[in-house]
Amino acid sequence: RRVAWAVAALVGGTALAVSGGGAPVAATTPMVAHLDLDMAVVDAIADPMRPVFYASTAADSPTSPAGIVVIDRRTAQVVDTHVIDGQPGSLGIADGGSALYVGNNTTGALQQRSLPDFALEWEVTPERRNSRRVDVPEDIEVSPVDPDLVVVSYRTPGVSPAHAGVFVATEGRVLPDRTPAHTGPNRIEFTDDPNRLVGYYSNSSSFSFWHLD
Repeated sequence: RRVAWAVAALVGGTALAVSGGGAPVAATTPMVAHLDLDMAVVDAIADPMRPVFYASTAADSPTSPAGIVVIDRRTAQVVDTHVIDGQPGSLGIADGGSALYVGNNTTGALQQRSLPDFALEWEVTPERRNSRRVDVPEDIEVSPVDPDLVVVSYRTPGVSPAHAGVFVATEGRVLPDRTPAHTGPNRIEFTDDPNRLVGYYSNSSSFSFWHLD
């Protein structure tokens, strides 16, 4: 799968317009730079403290395959690329910009990478629900008050429903509590209360809302 991604860096360095496989999203402020990135992007996330964002790329990407690309949002230039062992997938980032979380779609592992040096701090792999298939991170949300605590929804590709539960990881270990697989929130988000998340289940026709404490 090859997707040409267009990235528009906007005046002020706080917003990005991104589109894949078609015309760029219309910008609401004048653009200072524009760049077509001939790469297959899996996920992308902005750094809250630095003028860059990070994009995970597919293994078959024509440029920078199976890596994390760092793009300067002021100039729309690729400034660094980090190769990942396996297929990088979903991304999450700490509010203070101290850590980037990287899901691995090959092994199902979750990595914490320190920023800006991108050093590997820890890696965990939750227990699989199916011995024949790998569960992979779908949505990664970092605690707004603890950059070392992350909540992750997992999915099992090729299985329906794909939801594989929600896990909590901190300091290189997976906590024992997890939500059931099959039905549950595959898209999650912290609320104003750092001890509560809300979630949305989009893997079947129920399309239900959840809260996690």
